[in-house]
Amino acid sequence: MNYTPPVFEPVVYIPADWRDYMRNLPVQAIHAVGHDPIPGGANHWCFYLQTDQQASVRVDMIPSYSQPSTVLAGGSKGNMVISYLQSPYSDSATWVETMALCENLTVGFLLDYIVASNSHRFEFDGSGQGCRTWISDQIELLSNAQYITSPVTTVLDAIHLAYPSRNPVALTPGAYY
Repeated sequence: MNYTPPVFEPVVYIPADWRDYMRNLPVQAIHAVGHDPIPGGANHWCFYLQTDQQASVRVDMIPSYSQPSTVLAGGSKGNMVISYLQSPYSDSATWVETMALCENLTVGFLLDYIVASNSHRFEFDGSGQGCRTWISDQIELLSNAQYITSPVTTVLDAIHLAYPSRNPVALTPGAYY
């Protein structure tokens, strides 16, 4: 019996049937959020696209662990997981940096821009680290396109620190394929 595994899809919507609903939501602000510490002293980081006072769409690049890296030895391809949240960002946030966006952007527009830039094709190192590099890259991508309208230096500096200690932690390199 021949088995062909499904094609790896790096973008995942949770729940899948909310995909169109989430993509059509207007974005009021973007939050770069550090969560619980990970091995090595850094924190896990992701984005929250705030859609109204009480809701957001989380954009979280996480290692798949099941799809081997094609660029980084021993690493794995990442999944860009898109999910709906009934708050501006998670209660488990350890650190939050908020950035202003230009008007009339939707979740779908920003996600399409990231995908068109091939930024959804990211690989993590063998220990599953690299999310801070991915977040930094996306902030620079959206800032250079002038979708982020506030200065991003403070945000980029914050990603280089561990929380709550505020000790410097170098970014773990990732790779794009």
